[in-house]
Amino acid sequence: LASTSYQRTIPCKNVEGHAHAVYCLKVFDDGCKVMSGSGNGTLLVWDLVTGSMLTTLNCHTDLVLCCDVYQNIALSGGTDDRVRVWSVSTASAVSILEGHSNAVHCCQLFGNGVGTRL
Repeated sequence: LASTSYQRTIPCKNVEGHAHAVYCLKVFDDGCKVMSGSGNGTLLVWDLVTGSMLTTLNCHTDLVLCCDVYQNIALSGGTDDRVRVWSVSTASAVSILEGHSNAVHCCQLFGNGVGTRL
């Protein structure tokens, strides 16, 4: 995560904790947290101010290729051909969406002002 400055530097925040390669990132709307998905099937939620890991979502049986978040709901897709819907605050699965015959490479949530729809 970076920003520009008059000092010609790009400040970054490093967070470490994944045991495998990271395939996707999504910054929360508040700008203070980020969710990352990796090759061991997990999503991790990070505090960008402190760099600490807040939550682990054990979600897929293989690579997590995509993720999105809107308010307290997260989506993830992976090479297990599934999309999973999560409650971020409880770190629990809300739903598993099946039907893809191959890996899920992208997913997106849309807020409609009243709630969240898929």
